[in-house]
Amino acid sequence: MEGGEETLLLDQPPPTYFAAWDVMANDIYFYNGSTKAIEFLSLASDKITQIMKVEIGPFGRLAVSPDGRWILVSRVDQKTANIMLVENFRW
Repeated sequence: MEGGEETLLLDQPPPTYFAAWDVMANDIYFYNGSTKAIEFLSLASDKITQIMKVEIGPFGRLAVSPDGRWILVSRVDQKTANIMLVENFRW
């Protein structure tokens, strides 16, 4: 935050799973689309550890509880959208 050199933390291909990561105080949890696993990078040791294999799909999300004991993963098997008409809308 006070300047200095930037450091590459993860040498991964461009993300197709754009929101499947969470930053904690000393770790970065992320979904690795290449290995189809949730992994974490320890900022203290620069070591990546695989937590579990899971496929979340391209629109899945990942969140870690503040105490690091729980990981919430959302899976989206398909993405669809609906268009609706709202009549008499007032701002």
